[in-house]
Amino acid sequence: MSDSQASHRSNHSSATRIWRGNNVRARHSAVPEWCGCGCRPVLRWSGTESHPNKPFFGCPNYNTSGKNWCGLFVWADSV
Repeated sequence: MSDSQASHRSNHSSATRIWRGNNVRARHSAVPEWCGCGCRPVLRWSGTESHPNKPFFGCPNYNTSGKNWCGLFVWADSV
């Protein structure tokens, strides 16, 4: 394993621990590089009446059959 791969793995696990300890719906949040599932967050658009077409970043496992969702949710306009 190269030094950069080892560094990436180390950063990934610590970033996940930090994210899990924070309030994911905080008003001014940063989008973590990795979600709690170990995946990269994806950009989506809300389909609710209260927030129509509002962009947000979330876990790619949200609303996916057979996969657990870690709860990552950050409005795109708050970052």
